[in-house]
Amino acid sequence: MRYIAIVILVILFLPMAGISSVSQVGRAFPMGISTFSLASATDTPFVEGVINVSYLSLGDDLLSGGTYLGSGNASLQLNAIIDGKFWAQDVALFHQLSANTFQVTMVINFWNFSGPVTFKGNTSTYQGLGVLCYVGPTFTLQTPFSLALYMNSTGRLSFGYELHGVKTVFYSLPSVGQFLIGGISLVGVPNDLEFVWGGPGGGSIVQMSVTAQSNLYYLNGGQMVKPPIAFSTGFDTAEAAEGVYVSANLSQPFNPVTLQSPGPDDQAILWPVPPTMNLNYSSHSAIVSLSLNGRPLPYQEVELETITITGPKVVSTAYTSNQGVVLFNGVNSSLFVTVFPGNFTLAPTFAVSSPGLSSFFQSLTNAYHDLSSFLSSYNYKHALSSFFKGARYRQPSYSPLELITLYVGALAVGVVLAVVVRERRD
Repeated sequence: MRYIAIVILVILFLPMAGISSVSQVGRAFPMGISTFSLASATDTPFVEGVINVSYLSLGDDLLSGGTYLGSGNASLQLNAIIDGKFWAQDVALFHQLSANTFQVTMVINFWNFSGPVTFKGNTSTYQGLGVLCYVGPTFTLQTPFSLALYMNSTGRLSFGYELHGVKTVFYSLPSVGQFLIGGISLVGVPNDLEFVWGGPGGGSIVQMSVTAQSNLYYLNGGQMVKPPIAFSTGFDTAEAAEGVYVSANLSQPFNPVTLQSPGPDDQAILWPVPPTMNLNYSSHSAIVSLSLNGRPLPYQEVELETITITGPKVVSTAYTSNQGVVLFNGVNSSLFVTVFPGNFTLAPTFAVSSPGLSSFFQSLTNAYHDLSSFLSSYNYKHALSSFFKGARYRQPSYSPLELITLYVGALAVGVVLAVVVRERRD
C-alpha cells in the first residue's frame, strides 16, 4: 500500500485554556442515536450504524458563529472512542445534487488524544495532539436508500460501509485497541458510540429535513446487539443538525427502532423510558394498568410487594393482559406497592397505595433520573470539530478568516496541523 501525503500547515494562535469550546447556533445538536453508560463501561471490537432513508433534503450550512457557509451539505457520522485515547470517525459526507439525488464521499478522521499521529511516516502534531484525515471513495445515492457505516478493530482498525448488500473497507490503520462505551476520555468528552447527522465539518450546522429509520449496533458476546441505553443526540462531535426530530418505536420492547422525521431537534432519552402505571385499590383488589405514551403494554410482569421489617417482600406476580391490565385479588393490606421491574427498553416504575411508601422504592427510578440529569446538563460546547478536507461545497466567497474557522478554528483541542492521506491502489 502506497500513500500520497499532503501536509497542510495552518498557523493560528487562539487564546486557549485547556480544551477550547465550540459554540453552536441556538440549540442545535448532532442528531441520530448514541449510547453511553453512566455506571459501567463496555469494550467491543466492532461498531455499526444503519440507516434507511425515504426522504432527505439538505438546506443551508452554517459555521458555529452563524455565518452562512453554503447549502446542500451534511455529514452522517459513526463516531467511537478507542480506550479513551483515540477518536475514530467513519463519515459519509452528503452533497445534494437534486431533489432525490446525493453525492456521497467517504471520509475518516482519526484523532490521537495523547500524542502525534504516526502512520507510514505521516505525522501531525500540535501541542502534543494529532489528527489524521483520509478522503475515500465517492458514489451516488437516490432516495429511498439504505446505508451502513462500520468500524472494526480486529487485527487492524478498518473503516467501511455497506451499500446494496456489498461491504467495502476503504481505509485501515494498525489496531490501537477496542472501542469503549462508557467513562470519560483523556480530553474530557464521554466515551460514547454515536451515529448522527451534522454539518459538513468544522463544527458546522446543517439545516435539514429527513424521514428515516436508523439503528446502532455493536458486537457483544459474539453477537451484534442494540444498545441498552439510547439518546437522540451525540456527545463527542461538534457538528450539528437542525430540523431533525428523533423518537423511538418501542412497540417491540426488545427490538426498538429509532425514527427520524422533520421537527425540533431535541435532546431525548430514547430508551429505557419508564411506562405509566396506574393503581386502583378497593375491596381487597388492586387493578394495575401499564401503558407507554397512551398505548397499553401487554404481557408485562408486575409484582405486588408489601413492606416488612426486613424490607419489601414480593407477595404476588402477574402479567398484564392484552389491554395492559393486571388484577391482584385477596390483597389484605392497604399498604403495598405494585412494581414493574423493567426490561430492555422500559425502565422500572412503581405505584404505591400510600404516598409514605414512595421512599422505599425511589431507587427504581434513580437510574432514569440520572440519565435525564446527564442529558439536560451536558455541555455540548465541549465537543470535537471534525476536519473534512475534500468536502464539496457550494457557497459564495468568504474571507480567509472564515476559511480558517471552518477548517481549524473550531477544533476543540487546538489541532492546527492535519495530515491528509489518500490510498493509491496499484
